[in-house]
Amino acid sequence: MKYFFSIILIITIINAYLNHRVFRSLQDQVFLYVDFNNFQNDLKTPLEFVSKFQDNFPSINNVTIPIKVLKANYFFQNGDLETALKLIEEGIKYNPNLYISEYLLSKIYYEKGEYENAAKFAKLSVDSLPNNYTHIANYQKVLSQLGDVEELDRVFLKSREFEEESIWYNHIFLTVALKNEYSSSDSLIVKEAIKLFPSNRKIAEMEKIICYKSDKIILANKYDQSAINYFEKEEFSLAIEEWENAKKIIQNDEAYYLNIAKCYTKIKEYSKSLDELDRIEKLNISTNSGQLEFLKSINFFQEEKTILGCRFLNISASKGYKIALDNVNVLCQN
Repeated sequence: MKYFFSIILIITIINAYLNHRVFRSLQDQVFLYVDFNNFQNDLKTPLEFVSKFQDNFPSINNVTIPIKVLKANYFFQNGDLETALKLIEEGIKYNPNLYISEYLLSKIYYEKGEYENAAKFAKLSVDSLPNNYTHIANYQKVLSQLGDVEELDRVFLKSREFEEESIWYNHIFLTVALKNEYSSSDSLIVKEAIKLFPSNRKIAEMEKIICYKSDKIILANKYDQSAINYFEKEEFSLAIEEWENAKKIIQNDEAYYLNIAKCYTKIKEYSKSLDELDRIEKLNISTNSGQLEFLKSINFFQEEKTILGCRFLNISASKGYKIALDNVNVLCQN
């Protein structure tokens, strides 16, 4: 009898511990649930809070999403891509049939510039969940980097019946950006879009290009002006989106890249700004004005990399860029 009560006591203690862990996990899941349903692309709960959430027991939340996968999105949005990848790889096994993991993997690889990997996981997420507009829009974004017109057409034909405005707009925009000649099918699609979304002025502009051979430069200029307006209002993320659109249409205009870099610097995304400036050099489209090097120097100074900052400030000054000339002796005295 003595041993029986001892066993009962041990079981009770274990059950109490397990119940406490489940209860704490359910409390944590409230934050994950609210963010997932309402703020997926702008998570509100701080990473330092989420990182402490229990994710091994229980391993899935009350709607069967692996907790590690939900946590991965927080690390992704805070720029820690490797931790996000590790969490997804660990969490996907708990429920491999949701395809949220594949969607997040696609976003991570896109951010890393690994577009082939991004496309592989985006395709899996879309083909497995063909009714998910967010997954479709993400796949369109990835395919735009690869210039895969055939796959873009396939994806749109599978999803056009949903009459989701963002999907139609993305497809028509990428048709204009990526094709030099337009088919009768392209014309029919844009005309149908005009009927479905009569208040969308950008689709109306693209109809002129597809159906009436209007100049693409006009559309690029409209995106450019829209971006300038956002920049002046200090809405830098929206300005980046508009200049990215202009850049897809005219890919060899240095100004779009420089302006995007400026925006990233304004929002303190210095590494992204430097990446954008590096693209100018890789594409060999620099006008050699010294502005590129000046912007690089600003980013390096902000990152407290003074030696690199001065190196590029001196290069900018040697090219006659006025702001660099005015500041090089002040900032970079030997």
